[in-house]
Amino acid sequence: MSKKLLIPLIIVLALILVAGSVFFIIKGKNTAPAAATKRPPINEPVNVIDLVERPYITLTPRTDGRELTFYVANLPKIASDMEYELEYQAGTLLQGAFGSIDFAAEKPPVSKKILLGSCSAGGACSFHEDVQGGSITMQFRGQPNYGLKDEWRFLPTKGAKGKFASRDSKFQVSAAKVLDNSAFLIIMQTSGLPAAAPGQVLAGPYGIYPSSGLPSKGELDLTMRLSADSDTATIYGFDGGNWVKFDTKVADKEATATVDPLELFIAVK
Repeated sequence: MSKKLLIPLIIVLALILVAGSVFFIIKGKNTAPAAATKRPPINEPVNVIDLVERPYITLTPRTDGRELTFYVANLPKIASDMEYELEYQAGTLLQGAFGSIDFAAEKPPVSKKILLGSCSAGGACSFHEDVQGGSITMQFRGQPNYGLKDEWRFLPTKGAKGKFASRDSKFQVSAAKVLDNSAFLIIMQTSGLPAAAPGQVLAGPYGIYPSSGLPSKGELDLTMRLSADSDTATIYGFDGGNWVKFDTKVADKEATATVDPLELFIAVK
């Protein structure tokens, strides 16, 4: 074969090889598994849905005050999953923690541990000091999506002389030495109720969550600011199964009662 014919033949073969390589590369790209689609974040207005549709949410401190247990007790309004953001004041700084719960994998009741600090990959942890409380914002993916936000206050019992209040000061507790067995407690305006309320809710729900649990005996003096005037407002506490009614006095849109050491209280009409 002459050199004049050989050179064009080599060029044609080279072009065929290049075209084949490009074809297989493109084919390989087209047949690769598609990347998982990331769901868009939820950003719904908070606390729009009725109280009866909201899950009962609690935050309880660990005995050393370094960690919280975030608890979702029920889910009256169906959701496939939720995202939560805990914000809190620690000294002069605003700190935060994030997480999510897949309700298809974890059916309520569900609890998650939230560290009030951070840990390195090697396992060394540092903790935030002078934690005072803050808020927890929750976004639920459902039909439709919905959002909730609760306020919580983190309180050491030492030096408090048995007097505690919610972040909005509308719920106040005088407990003498009843809560002294716990080093810390959280007072929280919870999202929902563990059971249907015995009337129209005029104050609360507010929860008391000590680090060492509530004592079985003792008395607490409560004051709850009402959202509307009512001479017949009555304070109830939840004992884990039922609402317990307490003798209540009402004056100047405030309800007061001496109650048992229960975790959750409301004032109803």
